Amino acid sequence: MPHVELDDPCPCGSGETFQDCCLKAREEGAEGAVAAAVDWLLSHHEEACDETLNEDFLGGLEDEHYERLEELPEELAELMTANAFEWLLAEGEIEIDGEPRRAMELVLGPGGPELEEAQRAYLEALGQRGLGLYEVEEAVPGEGLWLEDALGRDQPSRIWVAERMASASLEPGNILATRLLPGDPWESSGALYPFPEELYSPLIQELQDQLAGAETPEQEREAIGVILVDSWLELITAAE
Repeated sequence: MPHVELDDPCPCGSGETFQDCCLKAREEGAEGAVAAAVDWLLSHHEEACDETLNEDFLGGLEDEHYERLEELPEELAELMTANAFEWLLAEGEIEIDGEPRRAMELVLGPGGPELEEAQRAYLEALGQRGLGLYEVEEAVPGEGLWLEDALGRDQPSRIWVAERMASASLEPGNILATRLLPGDPWESSGALYPFPEELYSPLIQELQDQLAGAETPEQEREAIGVILVDSWLELITAAE
């Protein structure tokens, strides 16, 4: 997929620049969508959400690692919280009247929060994508990143991702897990799980081993997500 500059004509053919057309529309769709969804979930199902986050998102941590969550630096704690709520929406199941229900289905279903069309479309796309592991090949600060899919599951495997904030701090060779939403160009959901480069090969090997035993795309998605989330949480709560 070609690299679209911010000032290039928008690929949709509107005649406007990309940053004033489709990129703007996409950002407006994402803006407030996750916050509105999370606020609704917590106001209607806070206890069930807390249980899911503790048992499923944080459930892979040993006790000593779990206790260190309270000692995380503020910036890292904020990233962990943002990742947790993004995971809850995209992956989480909460128990309602004794039955497991996907959090995203509750948000988008009858009685969910009032959402604009672009926000609903963004959340629908978010719920369809799993986490992936990527290597940064090139960063264009303020515009985006060229990422290489470590497992070759995305097509193409080398992807241009519109990402204004992370592109200012990431560098070639950096390793991260994120949830990419297909488009022209692709974009990150905002959840970021940075890994040191020395963990790249071991992570790929562990992911490949788990995928060998998966029988369905849903099992593959779940296996990848569990490994990446658990590995990152263990990393940030490891004793110095």
